[in-house]
Amino acid sequence: MDRYLHFRKGIGMSRVTAVYRSRTLIALLLLASLSAASCTSMRLVSEYDEVIDLSATQMQKDVDAFLIELERDAPSYDESRDFYDRFRADLRAVQFRAGLYDKNQLTMDMLKTVADNIDLLEEAHREGFLEPAEEIGMFRNAFDTQFKGIIKFELAKKRGQQGESP
Repeated sequence: MDRYLHFRKGIGMSRVTAVYRSRTLIALLLLASLSAASCTSMRLVSEYDEVIDLSATQMQKDVDAFLIELERDAPSYDESRDFYDRFRADLRAVQFRAGLYDKNQLTMDMLKTVADNIDLLEEAHREGFLEPAEEIGMFRNAFDTQFKGIIKFELAKKRGQQGESP
């Protein structure tokens, strides 16, 4: 009962008012920060890169042309070494570019898979294909799947950017 009388007499009223004001201020700050957070977007992957998109498209075309040449003309490994060197240089340039972006590990992983498969293709070519048509077909399917994944992922990034408000 004593407490009640102190409040009634105004002794504790300034303290209650201060607590009420600080809680109100905290609530308003929380509301403002939530409002600001809802206006921003959180990026889970890197931004679209047209160079990566176009480079992946060109590399797919180059690999496919090389595989057609392997099927038709069956050039020796020594005759084809320039292709492997050029392709690796192009691939490393794209890997370097992709590595410049934060949150681009998925693209980096897909490009690493392409690098691993070009190594396997070169090894099979060097050692001689056992069943050329079958093996080249399997490599074609693998490369097509990998490049399709890279290109689709870049295009999805592009669509995501277009959907964001400035």
